[in-house]
Formats: sequence, C-alpha cells, structure tokens
Amino acid sequence: MAENDSEPADWFPEWGLLVHAPMDRVRMILSARSPQYGGPPIAYRHANGWTAFFCPIADGLDDVAASRLREHGFETILLDFHDEGYATWRWSGGAWIPDANESPHDLVHQRGLTVPGFDRRRRQTRKTREACLVETANIDAVRSIIEELSVSIMTAPRGVVVTGETVPGYELAESIDARVFYVTRYIDDGSVHCVVLRAEDVEGVFDLPRRAPSGRTREIDSIEGETTLPGILRALGIPLESMLSPDGEGPRP
Repeated sequence: MAENDSEPADWFPEWGLLVHAPMDRVRMILSARSPQYGGPPIAYRHANGWTAFFCPIADGLDDVAASRLREHGFETILLDFHDEGYATWRWSGGAWIPDANESPHDLVHQRGLTVPGFDRRRRQTRKTREACLVETANIDAVRSIIEELSVSIMTAPRGVVVTGETVPGYELAESIDARVFYVTRYIDDGSVHCVVLRAEDVEGVFDLPRRAPSGRTREIDSIEGETTLPGILRALGIPLESMLSPDGEGPRP
C-alpha cells in the first residue's frame, strides 16, 4: 500500500475517487494538466490493482479528476464523506447517480485499502437531529418501514413527519412512492442540510450556511420558498423543538 508522505496528522477527506488502475498511471493522468493533484493535500492508497485518492477540501475538483480518468478509459467511483452523510456515486449517462446505502469506507476496505483518518473521525461523530416529511404518505406505511428505530412519527398537514437523532430519509424515499424532504441539523454549529428526494433520485439540495456548488447534485435556492430553518420547518409541518438538542447543546436556530 502506498501513501502520501506529507499527509497531515489530522487528515480526513471530504471526497475521494476509487479506480481499478495502477497508482502511477493515475498520478500521471491527474498531474499532467493539473499540478495540484501531484502532491498534498491529495492522499493516495493502492492495493490489489485498485487506487484510491482523497482530498480534505470540497473544491469541485472531484468532477474534473473523474472526467480526466474517463477520458483515458478508466471508470471511477466517487467516494463522498461529507458531514451530511456518506455515500458513493457512479457515473451513468452523463450524470452522477448516488447510492446512500453503500458505505464508501466499506467499499474501499473490501479492496484492501484504508480511508485516511477514518478511525479517528468515527470516534468524533457529530451529533445531529433529523426530520423527514413524507408527502401524502400513510402513517401505517411509514411505521412499517421504520418500526424498529427510535424515532417519533406523527401526521402532518402534508403527510407524515418522522423526527429523531437519526432518520432513514433515503430508505423512506426508496420505499414509498412519494416526495421526501429530509432535514439534518448539526448540533455543534447549527448548520443544516436539506435533501429533496423521490425514489432513488435527489431532486435538490439546500444547505445553511450556503455551500459552494459540488456539481454532483442540483443545488436549489430554498425549500418551499423558505431560506431559514424555522421557515423551512414551518412550511414542512415539522416541529421546531424536534430539531433541538435534548441536552440544550449548540446554538438555537
């Protein structure tokens, strides 16, 4: 296994790419026209014919790197380690298709590779409060999907609302033929991540504070015309109290 010698001690990636190719070949392709790929902050891993490389900054270069590798005949899997939820993405017909149920860490580990800083990061998992509005859904149908989870389920004017520390928003969207608004609030800094889902499709993503566009999903300007957490929750029929820490931690929205 090869690693970047200049990798910082507190390193953890925002994203990475996995490709079935020799590491030297990957390095050559990426550094030929983009010198920033030839050294830090990129960390490389290689084993069993697979190469993965990781970057700690959400800088938009993931799409550039994947495109360059495709130009040379190498299909890539994008590894997403953003705080709002880990996922893998595969290129299909001109667009990235996400799979939130596939762990990028497990995918890399199965190929004999490691994710820099993963064990340390796992011990520092951020506390969250989450909520979903499942539009036009039947409460019994929702309950049958998540009956074993420690969540609250209630009817709302627009459907069914599910709240808790962790809510299976993607599973609900894939299991019920309805639009799902999936809201995550991070307790430590009050930041918010909202995803609009239908089946396996991500229809839109909205963040507070606003993030630089990633190029992978459709960033939207609001949730139902609202751009603050209280406004978003009010529009979706989600109680504001459900998004606060039970222990009183973190800032209030």
